[in-house]
Amino acid sequence: MDGSTVWLDIDQVASLEQNPKEHDIGAIIASMQRWGYIDVIGWNKRTGRVLDGNGRLEALRKMKAAGMAAPARVVVEGNTWKAEFLQVDIDEKEEPLLAIALNRTNELGGWDNDELVKVLEEAAKEGRSLVGVGWDVEDIQQTFEVPPVVERDGDGETQPEDFWPIVRVKVSPETYQQYERIFGLAVGDTESDKFGYLLNLAERAME
Repeated sequence: MDGSTVWLDIDQVASLEQNPKEHDIGAIIASMQRWGYIDVIGWNKRTGRVLDGNGRLEALRKMKAAGMAAPARVVVEGNTWKAEFLQVDIDEKEEPLLAIALNRTNELGGWDNDELVKVLEEAAKEGRSLVGVGWDVEDIQQTFEVPPVVERDGDGETQPEDFWPIVRVKVSPETYQQYERIFGLAVGDTESDKFGYLLNLAERAME
């Protein structure tokens, strides 16, 4: 029945060949290790191919091949892993377009950047792990160039610098030590002033 679910051997279903979507398999595995198999894979019973969830299927197969424990809600029968699939019945020519649509319509929604940062920062402050989420606070701030939750002054008023972009970069310990030495010699009353001073020096050196 179209729209019903069926339990299938993950090694006996075909991936969609015309699938331009790329996947972060490591992130998918981390998510399933933490919360289990929740987002069921969409499967076209007319062709036997996966329409939605090719990344999740690949992640499950890699977990099995690596000898990892099956995530919650995946049934192990001997050497077989079975997962629940949502079965649909559509024309073969529509498969790649539907696969694109399912991914693209999610992307079009976008994010409320401020709320996203706030939720993750609150979780981190409470000591809750962000493993499997796919984001951490630093990723969010780098990607969206937004500051964390705005700190206000004693009068409860926001200041212009509260909304300045935050510059973050991951470096080696050696480079960080070098940065600290140079930063300590920089001229300025604030960290922003000192950083600007160093940038000006670097810009003049490259002229």
